[in-house]
Amino acid sequence: MIKLIDILNEIGDATNPVPYHKISDEDTEYEKRLGYEFSIDNDVYVVHLHVTEVDPSWPKYDGLKKGSKYVVIWFGLKTDKYKDGDTSRTNKFQQYPIMATVTKILKDYIEEHPEVAEISYEPVQSNNADFAREKLYNAYFKKNLPGWKYHSEAGFVYLTNPKQTQEPSKIKRFFKSK
Repeated sequence: MIKLIDILNEIGDATNPVPYHKISDEDTEYEKRLGYEFSIDNDVYVVHLHVTEVDPSWPKYDGLKKGSKYVVIWFGLKTDKYKDGDTSRTNKFQQYPIMATVTKILKDYIEEHPEVAEISYEPVQSNNADFAREKLYNAYFKKNLPGWKYHSEAGFVYLTNPKQTQEPSKIKRFFKSK
């Protein structure tokens, strides 16, 4: 029998991912595109990472270290119709192993590429008042990326790595107006 406390403890726990493998690694003019795949029961899931270098001329990225990277992540169920993954609701009750594996893929990428400054994703909603996926993803990413700053805006979620922020210049701090 499944106990409520076991379910609550499992939310955000990424310690039991299923094995995954890389299916694509493509460099385009503006970004690197990576694809991963894993199976749960008879279903195949795909995870895509689109990685670009942060443009420091954008005010949003002022203060980030040179060479910082921005990652857009999305994932879904691979179907005959959607080879790159369908993000609609599957209702297969496999959200915990799916999220553990997606989190593992993301953490493995960050471990290999500590220059990742920001990650964004768009949780699919069935309507404007549906925040179930955002809350689920938030539980996993907050638990597994401690210290990262979290904010949402216009349907997208942004996670910012505080380790990629440069120390302000001592000269700027000295002359800072009061």
